[in-house]
Amino acid sequence: MNMPELADDPRFNTPRGRRDNNAALKHIIEDWLGGFPSRDAAVAALEAERVPCAPVLTLHEAMAHPHLRQRGTVRRVRDEWIGEFDIPGLAVKFSRWADRSDIAADRLGEHNEELLRKLLSLTDQEIAGLYADKVLVRDPLLDARNA
Repeated sequence: MNMPELADDPRFNTPRGRRDNNAALKHIIEDWLGGFPSRDAAVAALEAERVPCAPVLTLHEAMAHPHLRQRGTVRRVRDEWIGEFDIPGLAVKFSRWADRSDIAADRLGEHNEELLRKLLSLTDQEIAGLYADKVLVRDPLLDARNA
C-alpha cells in the first residue's frame, strides 16, 4: 500500500486497535483499492505481495468460472418445461452431503384437486367453484399439459 506509517499508527498496530478503529481502517483500504484501474489490477498488486486474496465475482462470472463448475457449485438441472439450465448452488461442501441433481419442485397448485378431494371430500364442482372465485390458483403450464 506504500503506507509504512500505518505499521506504527497506534490505531492499527494491534488487533484491538484495528477492531476499535475498523471504520477508519476500512476507509483507508477502500481508498487505496479505489486507486487501481480495475479489480484485476488490485488483485495482481496484492498477489505480488503474497497477500491472500480473490476477486468478488459477479453472478455471471461465478456461473462461468471453471473451478466453481468443476466442484459442482454451479449445477446443471433439468426442468420438464424449459429443459436444462444452470443454477448457482452452495459454495460449501459437506462430506456427508449427497450431491443431488433431482431437485425438481412440484408446480404451483399441481396437487390441489387431489388433496381437496382426499382431505376435504370436495366434489369436482366445488373445486371448480374455488378456481372460478380465485380462491385456488395453479400454474397455467399444468393446464397446457393436460390440453
